[in-house]
Amino acid sequence: MMELIAAMALSAIVLAMAVPSFQTFIKNNRLETAAEDWVTSLNMARSEAMKRSTEVFLCRSTADNACSPSGTNNNWSEGWILYSTKQNTVVPDNHDFTAADDRLLTVGTSTPGEVTITSSTSGDTHISFEANGDRNADVAFGVTPPPVRFAVCDDRGEFRGKVITVTRTGQITVADADAGNTDMDCTPTEV
Repeated sequence: MMELIAAMALSAIVLAMAVPSFQTFIKNNRLETAAEDWVTSLNMARSEAMKRSTEVFLCRSTADNACSPSGTNNNWSEGWILYSTKQNTVVPDNHDFTAADDRLLTVGTSTPGEVTITSSTSGDTHISFEANGDRNADVAFGVTPPPVRFAVCDDRGEFRGKVITVTRTGQITVADADAGNTDMDCTPTEV
């Protein structure tokens, strides 16, 4: 009987130590998956733009067939849609998806639970890639636009996230958030 009680006590101690580690494992997995999904969507937008020789857009969306940004100005956590313009189509300034003029390529779903995706650009509702793979920055000729950064974070704070950077030339990089570098933490700043 004593052996059974000792075994149960030891099991309870081991279980008490394992549960927090397992919770951390689950949160890390959710964060990595959200970052990978977002990078996949960005890469798909860029490659589709080059393949189709036309501009391709990602826009914030809570619907499966419309750009419908809601919530915080630069929050991409509720989902997004990826669509292309038909070739030789003049793109309106608002870049909103219309079934008559655009092709819906894929729908990105909302991020799990406490994971958020926010961009460094205030009021950011769209990101697009041109036919040559460059990010469309809508700036004056000769002006080099800053990169756009996306922070993928959870409720554990700025040290646990991922920062995804998209340069003007369309290069996409992923880095761990680092509070020592203000450009690479989980609170994107206006650049």
